[in-house]
Amino acid sequence: MEGFHKGLRAVAMAAVLGGLAGCDFTFQDVHLHTRGLSPDDVDQNAPPNKSEVRGRITTDVRENNDWRSRLDEGNTLMPVELKFDEHKINVVRTKDGKTLWKINLWNDSPERQAPITETAFYDEDDRVYFYHYEGGHPYRDVWFGPIRVSYWRKTIPKESE
Repeated sequence: MEGFHKGLRAVAMAAVLGGLAGCDFTFQDVHLHTRGLSPDDVDQNAPPNKSEVRGRITTDVRENNDWRSRLDEGNTLMPVELKFDEHKINVVRTKDGKTLWKINLWNDSPERQAPITETAFYDEDDRVYFYHYEGGHPYRDVWFGPIRVSYWRKTIPKESE
């Protein structure tokens, strides 16, 4: 028991000395830190994070527009706003060569007969996405876009300081 009290006394002394030295032992919000979030993640006025963008585009593709059932309305040519990079791996904007964020919506196994791949390419600057469907039986290579991504997050006016 003697060792326990010595250890407790040492911890208390370190806390006091640390406080006197100007160290801050407190967290801004323990609950956010525990969940791996920052205050920016829950700020109502912050721009949407990657999860929100992915969720919004997935909902738009699957439920709001149902692009897969409307393939006849799409374009067989890549939109003029886009092009493949020199390695044919990434999609970039034609005007400045900026790589767009690729969101894989559906990937069948390549071993499957007539596999289907659905991809969205998101442009953060213009807040639009392009939908690409490739594969199936009969084979199709169809593009839709640009489609505006809207967010229903309410913005809260900042208090004047």
